[in-house]
Amino acid sequence: MLGARRHGLITSLSRMVSFGKVSNELRHKQEAVCRVDTVLNLASTPGTPLSEVLQQGIEQYALEGFSDEWHHHHQGGLTGYEGRDVRATPDAPDLIQAPDAVAWNPSITGVKSEDTFLVRDKGVENLTLSEDWPQITSSTSLGTLARPDILER
Repeated sequence: MLGARRHGLITSLSRMVSFGKVSNELRHKQEAVCRVDTVLNLASTPGTPLSEVLQQGIEQYALEGFSDEWHHHHQGGLTGYEGRDVRATPDAPDLIQAPDAVAWNPSITGVKSEDTFLVRDKGVENLTLSEDWPQITSSTSLGTLARPDILER
């Protein structure tokens, strides 16, 4: 995990490295957490409450077979001048607006996916995309995003 500050604004990202071949179990978990992350980011649209976005992520955790994992770590939320200006909770009334920045960080024991996205009127833009890092094409009912894969060394 990395958090960086520039001109007072913070971005966050997480990357995973395996020193050896990634096991089938770890691969399965990484692909699942990337789909949860994809849902959270694509659901982050102007006028949507953080609680509603979080609920969609919770539903994706369940679809992936990891329904309790969201309880083990905060899931992220609005970011800017703090690591999270507002954390998403099931009752968070805060509305996402353009051009808010969001940093979702879903995790399943042993894996995590996180980048900082800028919410625009017509979609989200990944501000911390690592083009040289291996990527997973993560497809969900909301659409597809490139998400960071596990780097094998």
